[in-house]
Amino acid sequence: YEPELVLSARFGADPKTFRKQMWPFIHALSELEYQVIIFDNCYKGDQQHDCLLSVDGTDFRINWTSKAFYSHKFKGCGLWYEVALNILTGDICWINGPFEPGKYNDLMIFRIGLMGELDEGERVEADDGY
Repeated sequence: YEPELVLSARFGADPKTFRKQMWPFIHALSELEYQVIIFDNCYKGDQQHDCLLSVDGTDFRINWTSKAFYSHKFKGCGLWYEVALNILTGDICWINGPFEPGKYNDLMIFRIGLMGELDEGERVEADDGY
């Protein structure tokens, strides 16, 4: 993502004004979560497979200064989320977080979240972190 200074310049506003005017949009996008991220969408296009989701963790940069939120990916602060997509459709079916980067690994987050939502015998596609 681009820094606030770059974005505000693109829209011809000073950073403080830009920040104030962007918050309503950010909140509106946040409210869409419950209309867009629907776990049952993992069954869209299902042909009786036992693996419907692809799951991975992703970091999001934040403009904080805190050792607790240090992300090695950014060499700065970030938040970590677990995201699962329907393999066949690409629908976002699961999001879990935010978590402090480095405090939890992929497998720990999977075990306290998504794993409990899966049907018995259901698997997910994941990288070696799981």
